[in-house]
Amino acid sequence: MPYKTLNREYKFRAWMNDHMIYSELNLDKESEILDDDSWSHFWDIAEGHDKMQYIGLKDLNNKEIYEEDIDKAFGVIIMDYGCFIGRAFALSEEGEEEKIDTILGHTSQNQREIIGNIYENPELINDKVGNAI
Repeated sequence: MPYKTLNREYKFRAWMNDHMIYSELNLDKESEILDDDSWSHFWDIAEGHDKMQYIGLKDLNNKEIYEEDIDKAFGVIIMDYGCFIGRAFALSEEGEEEKIDTILGHTSQNQREIIGNIYENPELINDKVGNAI
């Protein structure tokens, strides 16, 4: 059964124990239909591993942003509330940990800077006060 695509690129990657693999699937904005067979190669290889989707945005260095990337200002990129957000934590004035979510679609490209991802750079998910994101 074919999938009707939306007007954006569809790319995926997967963490394979010690390295990242990227999908060969790359639908450009002119594609309308995706055949099931196009998905199967990547999904077969990546089965049982963490998979991440390209969110359709790039950072200030023109680097593609995927789920589980770490943005310098906005934290770990995740899907929540039906959209891609940057999630970080900070201490409130009362000393309590507060979650800070930023919808990345509401930020400009020059505000976003990917500095790593949670798999290859786990040390980056600690904020300034040492709390894990």
